[in-house]
Amino acid sequence: MENNKDYETVIVYDASLDETVINKELAKIEELINVHGGIVKKKTIAGRKKLAYKINHKEFGVYVLLVHSGDSKIGSDLERQFQINTAVLRHLVVKKDKYAPDGEIVLDDSNVSSLLEEETVDIIEELVEEEVVAAGV
Repeated sequence: MENNKDYETVIVYDASLDETVINKELAKIEELINVHGGIVKKKTIAGRKKLAYKINHKEFGVYVLLVHSGDSKIGSDLERQFQINTAVLRHLVVKKDKYAPDGEIVLDDSNVSSLLEEETVDIIEELVEEEVVAAGV
């Protein structure tokens, strides 16, 4: 359809679910997207990650990112499906900005620590430069 928009959907599934159950749930979501004249352009299963806070007494979740297209009603239909599905801990459906890249970057612990190390080094270098200037060296 010509009126299809691009969307990004993030779904956090209960980590206690088996991989086959999660794949079945994703197949249902992909089928719903197809019903709305859309296609799934990218599916990223980031895997089991620790939640920032407990949700329904759960500490871990399985994160999934879908980049897809669909008509204007797809957002509300996905929201309804996620709300009635007990396997979904959290979800977010947003209309993708035309300038936004596809969700390709998934930070894991090693990426975060390397980014923090680089930022810390930059801050230390700035502080040293300020002290050298202040000391008149």
